[in-house]
Amino acid sequence: MKIACVGTGMTCLLYLHFLANYAEAQQPSGPRAKSRKHQDVLVQRVSSKTSASVRNDEEASEDPAYEWSGVFDTPDRTYVWSAQRVDGEYADATMKLVVLSAPNATAEALEGLKPTGRRVFGQRCRPAQYRLIKAGETITPDEDACYMLEFDADAWQTLFKVSTASSPHTAFFTEHAPTEFESTDHYLKDIRGADVDPGAEASAEEHGEHGEAEAAPAATPWGTAIGAAIAINLVTLSGVVFLVPAVSALSRRYKNEFAAVVAAFA
Repeated sequence: MKIACVGTGMTCLLYLHFLANYAEAQQPSGPRAKSRKHQDVLVQRVSSKTSASVRNDEEASEDPAYEWSGVFDTPDRTYVWSAQRVDGEYADATMKLVVLSAPNATAEALEGLKPTGRRVFGQRCRPAQYRLIKAGETITPDEDACYMLEFDADAWQTLFKVSTASSPHTAFFTEHAPTEFESTDHYLKDIRGADVDPGAEASAEEHGEHGEAEAAPAATPWGTAIGAAIAINLVTLSGVVFLVPAVSALSRRYKNEFAAVVAAFA
């Protein structure tokens, strides 16, 4: 006689647990008892690995990510990075920024700097790691620094100095696309006020990276899926318990009572 549990997942698991405990109580200690203990150990190991996988998925989805990158020819010693209010407000109150020296201002150079940009963003663009930069302060290319630009809430425009004395070509990796902060002025200018355009630029999607931190696609929850699959299979196989001689005999002896219990899960 084989009866499958068709109730809700939690109810079926409780039902299975009850029957398994009863069957175990009817069996003498020995090889079967050791086998049961071995199965319990395996279940605990699977559960532990599943929980660890879920934690890793959650941590991966929280990693800082850049949205835009660009590389520029910067032969002068100083440039100006600008952020403006658009439609009365800044696109965000702050923006994370990584600045790196580049061998040249080409797409190949920008691609080559991607691993470093990703590493610095992941390691240094965290609350306890970044350097807070306010209006008028200076940014310098540094492969071990993440800058947090804080925009002046009382001004329509916030300016930052970019020191490139030792960097004839400079790459920027930013939390937001800099054009989101453009109203009337370009985001990067030289000291004469002329716009400075990138030799190459790319969005996060073109880089194959995450997008903006709050819009990054969540990591696939493999741990949760595996755990759910295990639970479903346990419930589906609950009828196997009725193959245990003691349970089978009990079901025949108390046929009406067992019928009522099984019907309760429908």
